[in-house]
Amino acid sequence: MPLEQLARPVLKRASSALEQLLRDSKIRDSTGDLMRVFRGEHTTDPDQFNTYLSAPTFSESPYIAGDYAADATQGRVTANYLDITNPLNLGEAEDVLTYSELQRLLQPRDKEETELMRDIVAKARNWRGWDGSPMDSPIASRMHQPVTMDELDEVLAGNTPGMSNWSRVEPYTDTFNITDNPSFIDLASRRGYDGTLHNGNFVATDDMNVIPSNIANRLESDGAMEYKPFRLDQIHPAPISGATR
Repeated sequence: MPLEQLARPVLKRASSALEQLLRDSKIRDSTGDLMRVFRGEHTTDPDQFNTYLSAPTFSESPYIAGDYAADATQGRVTANYLDITNPLNLGEAEDVLTYSELQRLLQPRDKEETELMRDIVAKARNWRGWDGSPMDSPIASRMHQPVTMDELDEVLAGNTPGMSNWSRVEPYTDTFNITDNPSFIDLASRRGYDGTLHNGNFVATDDMNVIPSNIANRLESDGAMEYKPFRLDQIHPAPISGATR
């Protein structure tokens, strides 16, 4: 299904009133204007915001949003502006996050926050080593199962029995495995952040005819930036152009 059938035409720039309302937003394009971001949803109801996540994700690419929307019986692509004033930057070049970087950014300060971090680590799953394969350790066979924070601490400390070359292993996982967790949003909010931005990985859905092959190849190679506001009131739909509803 062509992208044009999934998306409504919108104005290319935010109105002056919206620019004023979102004057502190950091989600801007290279010229400094508010940047439109896109979201694919499995609904066509204009009054329904569809997400199963506690904080929805938006892409800089309408093609990625279109690919997701096309994977549904009825889907749509929406264009939006985001009022994220203090985003947590999780990496604009890589689409993965290391365990040590996660700890550096959101180091727990008390018992309650430690439990939040434990939940983030356990539910991220898919922890692996820098060579792209499961870590050479007793937890490798549990790649898609929960791994505890204590186990990853042991990996970094080099105390994991049966692990070869552990000194060069840096456990990491796909960034979205971290940011989709409500415990992450809770902990990041406690540090004063109101959203995230990071590069997102992408694999095109077969036979959807949404993305031209040259664009799909580039997106699969380079990814595209993703943005996640922590509250729904930070999302502002882009004005529709003309008389199109």
